Amino acid sequence: MSNIEEIKKVVVKIITGVTTGSGMYMKELNAIITNFHVVAGERMVAVQFQDESRLIGSVSVVNPQTDLAIISLQQPVDLPGIVFKNEKARHQEKVFALGYPFDLPFTVTAGIVSSPEYQKGSIKYIQTDAALNPGNSGGPLVNERGEIIGINTQVLKDAQNVGFAVPVEYLIEETTLLKQEGVKDQYRV
Repeated sequence: MSNIEEIKKVVVKIITGVTTGSGMYMKELNAIITNFHVVAGERMVAVQFQDESRLIGSVSVVNPQTDLAIISLQQPVDLPGIVFKNEKARHQEKVFALGYPFDLPFTVTAGIVSSPEYQKGSIKYIQTDAALNPGNSGGPLVNERGEIIGINTQVLKDAQNVGFAVPVEYLIEETTLLKQEGVKDQYRV
């Protein structure tokens, strides 16, 4: 999949007992990719699709260090498959943040990559000025070529339009491990 219109179709809303977030469907694993902080403390969550249908998913893999989580679905979903390539963010390239901010309907915001490799501790982030708000967490950051380059994860408190995404390389690492080990409850550190 290399088209932003196709990527839009796989972005879902994650509903927990206390909050909402975003995620994206990965057909190969029949699972939803999101942020750890979206599902922290939850074992089961509701996944709402763009047609407003819902399924229950179980949180099967979490990695607090990279802020990634994988939610397994019990039944297959008729959505396109996502192909994740290890595409690096490029300084000042145009990007789009997809998701469900503030429990609103699906939105897309645009901006640029302010810094392709912002380092915090041992983790690298993509810094962007695309508007990210609570609820955008877990949704994809997509470049103009329609490639997912990151997963929206956080904003800088008290700043305006300073947001961060986890680079797709961490997601590729996580899903590769999952394919090798199979889906079972996993907590990575």
